[in-house]
Amino acid sequence: MKRPRIFLIDGSSYIYRAFHAIPYLSVKEGIPTNAVYGFTQMLLKLIKDCKPDHIAVVFDAKGPTFRHKVYGGYKAKRPEMPDTLRPQLPYIREVVRAYNIPALELEGYEADDIIGTLVRRFKRKELEIVIVTCDKDMMQLVDANTTILDTMKDMSYGVAEVKEKFGGLEPQKIIEIMALAGDSCDNIPGVPGVGEKTAIKLIKEFETVDCLYSDIERVSGKVLREKLIENEESARLSRGLATIDTDVPIDCSFEDLSLSRPNYSKLRELFKELELKRFLRDIQDEISDEERFTVSPCRIIDREGLDKLSKELFKNRIMAISLKTAGQLLDYELIALAISTGFESRTDHSSVFLLLPIDTELDESSIIEALKPIIEDEGVVKLSNDAKGLYTFFKGRGIKVHGIGMDTTVASYLLNPSASDHSLKTVADNYLGIEMRGPEKTSMESVKRDQLCRIVSEEAEAIRMVSPKLTTELEGVGLLSLFREIEMPLIKVLVDMELAGIKIDEEYLHGLSSELETKLSLIASDIYVLAGYEFNINSPKQL
Repeated sequence: MKRPRIFLIDGSSYIYRAFHAIPYLSVKEGIPTNAVYGFTQMLLKLIKDCKPDHIAVVFDAKGPTFRHKVYGGYKAKRPEMPDTLRPQLPYIREVVRAYNIPALELEGYEADDIIGTLVRRFKRKELEIVIVTCDKDMMQLVDANTTILDTMKDMSYGVAEVKEKFGGLEPQKIIEIMALAGDSCDNIPGVPGVGEKTAIKLIKEFETVDCLYSDIERVSGKVLREKLIENEESARLSRGLATIDTDVPIDCSFEDLSLSRPNYSKLRELFKELELKRFLRDIQDEISDEERFTVSPCRIIDREGLDKLSKELFKNRIMAISLKTAGQLLDYELIALAISTGFESRTDHSSVFLLLPIDTELDESSIIEALKPIIEDEGVVKLSNDAKGLYTFFKGRGIKVHGIGMDTTVASYLLNPSASDHSLKTVADNYLGIEMRGPEKTSMESVKRDQLCRIVSEEAEAIRMVSPKLTTELEGVGLLSLFREIEMPLIKVLVDMELAGIKIDEEYLHGLSSELETKLSLIASDIYVLAGYEFNINSPKQL
């Protein structure tokens, strides 16, 4: 039977490795995010690869520990935390908690001490404990049930590996070695002039620092013996500093560390705030239906329903449209169309109406015929995420679109021209905080009918909901007149240009092409003469 495994992650070790491994990243407001990104990436890889049953991330708490009170120089030589790392620490803790992983820390104690306490507390034969760290100090905790995992080196240290590293000594002897050799990383003084090799040799012979000093005259070498005698107090102090406290008063049970389902809603908020799009994509399929933006459309399946919709649209004077087509320019086939009327207080049925010219008695021509007077009515405001597509589709059917009051893509671009993504999915996420499930741009013929219905319905409702927010923001930054008077009219011009194409003089262009080829050939010949041989002029290296 496989033993359950608990993974105790040294948070500080992970944070610094992530910070130095990932190049500088930041959100547009300037908040750095490279450590958050790297930490999250490492955490998820560990969970995926190792599949722990229980897990915790242990952090160093702010402020001095009991070791600083014993020795003021403890960790004194460590450089200050980088300015770009400090503001990332709260976000890292939030990410850990959002994954429903306990984030443990206790004032006055280091992460090592909390991990040591948990190792002692959970020590039993049927449990495997894995400490995830690159800190060799924690190798003193290794035993038959406890191992060290260094994920960066992909190395695991059990008793045999620790003994090999420390000259055959047992893991618990590491504190005796550090008492003599010290630790430059933590500024543990040890005995000046005594390195790790000498310390290992001495502990092999005397077993402990206490035994060494009780029989100090047996130490061979006068200079070494005198160093040890002169620095006995430092050695004993260093031993205490190096010893991990396994009796920390932290409130944490084994059951508290069970790996559970992450809070995907909270993760989504965090990753959105930190602009970590890769992790947003990764959790996309994990968000529950309750956490998503959903719409239950009213299907229009017959002429009677279509007539009712037409009357309602004329009465309401506003409509958000999502249109899905297939085919080529001016020969588009209507696949699906959804309209949100804007009635939020309806109780009899949804405010979103779905028109699907398949599996109904309505064909495309019937739908277009019913919508024609509405589409051509300037007084019925149309909201869209692709005004150009609307103009093109209806123009191909002899219908002039009037009254388009919003194109969410154009509005988003005006508000944030440096952004790379102005899709409705992103705009709805940014302005409404809603999660739309369907792909916005795909081959509509390949999408299953249920998915198509959901996509087009959710888009229509999202367009209706986000449009007033975009209008308000455009007005707030003084861009509304530019949007209405220049950008929106320009869309119609672009459609006309695209449909008209460009008239060219083919005969002249063919002649110009031949003339240029002749000139290029002559120039190439001159180059070869000057160079003294032929080579590939198009190769920058040869040139």
